[in-house]
Amino acid sequence: TYTVNEEDRARINLYKNNIIHFLIPVSFIANILLAYNDDNLSEEFIEKKYYELLNIFSKEFIYSERATNTDAIIRETLSFLDSEKLITTSSYIKISDDQQKNCLFFARLTQEYFETYSIVTRALKRNLSMTTKELIHEIRTKGNSMYQEKEIILPESLSMPAYNNAIKKFISSNALSESPIDHKNSDLEVINLEYIKILNSLLKEYLKALH
Repeated sequence: TYTVNEEDRARINLYKNNIIHFLIPVSFIANILLAYNDDNLSEEFIEKKYYELLNIFSKEFIYSERATNTDAIIRETLSFLDSEKLITTSSYIKISDDQQKNCLFFARLTQEYFETYSIVTRALKRNLSMTTKELIHEIRTKGNSMYQEKEIILPESLSMPAYNNAIKKFISSNALSESPIDHKNSDLEVINLEYIKILNSLLKEYLKALH
């Protein structure tokens, strides 16, 4: 068994981030399979949820043309998982018996992003109007609290760049409005709380399967 020294996690995570783009499809699809494994999953449903995850994390990754060709990549990835005996596809798509652990291996490649966005949506649910600096303070406080309570498992999920990417995503999705104060700070206001709540609940379901 190999383990990572805690002081080396950040350095190793940097290397992981340089190659993770190639594994986005299989990681996202593994997360979908784990979160919805009790349902009768169809290829169409998986494609819908995969596209949803691509959209949620669009500020984190530069997707290749292959990754965004959803119809083809779903078939290709499911074929790979089937060939590795991780899933069964007889009447509907399901994780094979005793293959949860192997499916988790792929799903956890992107776990930190699910955790980071869960932290940010939790903070936004409680702080509807604030400056960027105030929001970052609230997010860091909430993230540290969730990490201490083991609601968040990975220390790399407590990432300032990822927090900022999540804020940018919510601004571009019209869930947050931004009025610049100066070049370092802005007034922010939640203008689509329902979207934030739905996303927070969705992330909670994925994390329940991951943890």
